[in-house]
Amino acid sequence: MADLAYLGKPTLRSVNSAKSYKITHRSSGSTFAYLSVKNGRTQTGESHYELQWAQELEVDPNYVDYQLHGMEVNWKRGDHTARYTPDAVALTVDAKVEGHEVKATRSYFQMGTYSKLIDKVDRDLASYGIAFRKVTGADLEANRRRHHNITTAFQERFTHFSLRQEDAVRNLLERNSEQSFARVLEAIDPEARRARPIVSAMLCRRKLAYDLNQQITCETVIRSVDPVASCPPDIRAL
Repeated sequence: MADLAYLGKPTLRSVNSAKSYKITHRSSGSTFAYLSVKNGRTQTGESHYELQWAQELEVDPNYVDYQLHGMEVNWKRGDHTARYTPDAVALTVDAKVEGHEVKATRSYFQMGTYSKLIDKVDRDLASYGIAFRKVTGADLEANRRRHHNITTAFQERFTHFSLRQEDAVRNLLERNSEQSFARVLEAIDPEARRARPIVSAMLCRRKLAYDLNQQITCETVIRSVDPVASCPPDIRAL
């Protein structure tokens, strides 16, 4: 790889990672694939921690779209080239684009030449108005309550709900943008056991939101999702 400072500012391009990423098992770890209900696209990746972060992107209503391995950063100057692919590219509710890199611990970002690459990626993405997030598995697992809530919602994301149930929740939140978890369950189905996974499915589809860092109880506040900012960029047309 050529000296990164010599290569200057890169170009960005979106890539269809679902077509190019091979689902194989390697000695370094296992790959994964799943269908996103948030954007209807297949997501593929590798490693336990990358899957944990993918689940965050799928569940957290502050993210409105994302693609794992969906962006390439390319540097070229003369015959010298270099390329970097973040683990994810995502769009936030306030129409900001982010690039994400996931490692087990913070120390990985501080290793020799890799730290220089990451620092350059951070600066170069910023020049395009793209924030760069360094995500660690250690941080994800440290918040055990959030990890439990994210995992539960991810597993229940395909739970079917009817248009009537969706309308009932929307009408309830239109009358008051904050409702108790128990009240939302009642609006969905008289049987709480059937209603509970529907809340997870609605969360992943951005029909409602709640604090993922707190224990879910009958008094947990369910709120309306924040509207997406106008004219958001398309992360698949960078």
